[in-house]
Amino acid sequence: MRRRDPLWASVGAAIATALAGGIAWGAVPGDGRVIHGCYHKTEGQLRVIDPGTDTCRPSEVPIAWNEQGVRGEKGDPGTPGRDGGDGHDGTGVTVQPEAPGDNCAAGGVKVTASNGSAYICNGLTLPPDPGKD
Repeated sequence: MRRRDPLWASVGAAIATALAGGIAWGAVPGDGRVIHGCYHKTEGQLRVIDPGTDTCRPSEVPIAWNEQGVRGEKGDPGTPGRDGGDGHDGTGVTVQPEAPGDNCAAGGVKVTASNGSAYICNGLTLPPDPGKD
């Protein structure tokens, strides 16, 4: 019978730990759903505490937060925007077909805006590879 004593001691310790954890968990978060914690100044570790039974160490900074958070102050009004008219910023873009030539060997389209032009070219059709069957 003596051999089973360590087993019962382990089971008893596990039950006691679970009960103690349940009691501590019941206190966190506290009033107003606020969660209290301690943030280590140099290592950055965070631990949640019940301020009724624990305090932060000298190497820690006390912090508190909740699910909702605090309402921030209203920001300054933004600067007025430009009138874009129909969602455009005032710059026009045109798209025109581009014939085969120097800009696009197989043809394509020319896109022109106030800052210049760009070409979107069609892919070239290559003749079949004579080395393949």
